[in-house]
Amino acid sequence: NLLPQPPVANVDKLLIIVSWREPDFSNLVLDGLLAQAEFFELPVTIVFNKMDLVRKRDLPKLEKWVSLYESIGYPVLKTSVETGEGLDNLWETMKGNLVVLAGPSGVGKSSILNALIPGAELRTDDVSEKTGRGRHVTTEVRLLPNPHGGWVADTPGFQRVDLPRWVALESLPILYREFSKFKCEFNNCSHTNEPGCGITLALKQGLIKPERYQTYLQWWEATKQAEEEQF
Repeated sequence: NLLPQPPVANVDKLLIIVSWREPDFSNLVLDGLLAQAEFFELPVTIVFNKMDLVRKRDLPKLEKWVSLYESIGYPVLKTSVETGEGLDNLWETMKGNLVVLAGPSGVGKSSILNALIPGAELRTDDVSEKTGRGRHVTTEVRLLPNPHGGWVADTPGFQRVDLPRWVALESLPILYREFSKFKCEFNNCSHTNEPGCGITLALKQGLIKPERYQTYLQWWEATKQAEEEQF
């Protein structure tokens, strides 16, 4: 029940907040956060915030991502502080001893808590027009009392995600929960280019989403490089 990025201990539930626009959605960042949650065995819900900014023509694309993550077992909520969409469902999800909101800078974590918790008065800011990224407004973890009991943690945003250095390369496939359904010919299969790989076979059969497999390859390369730099 430890979360290293952001650093919070005794976590009961993790809410990963993302947005489709301002800042733009990154499935690489989301999958990195999901991998952290899997490593620490944290219950997690994905929240697409700022739904009021989603253009009508982009809704099918967003729904594709929602369906993708729901198909592998992650609950997904859609919210908007501006319109109130989904806030009641989010409030129900936030019940627990310690619930953490985590996500990139600018996705609206503090705005959500300002809308749900009277007197929170957390500082917020707009996304930079120059970079399209959120500005770092929250600079430290702040615990707020949940009116329903327990605590909610507002955490600093970030521009990039790094897997903890103690995540071994051979452990990475375990952090992609849908991979566990398939068996490989070799126990030490990296699922990159080995013969008899059940993951790449499932990918060809459409049983594993290519979007997820691509981020797996990116995290595999990043983890491999991090291990090589340690020695």
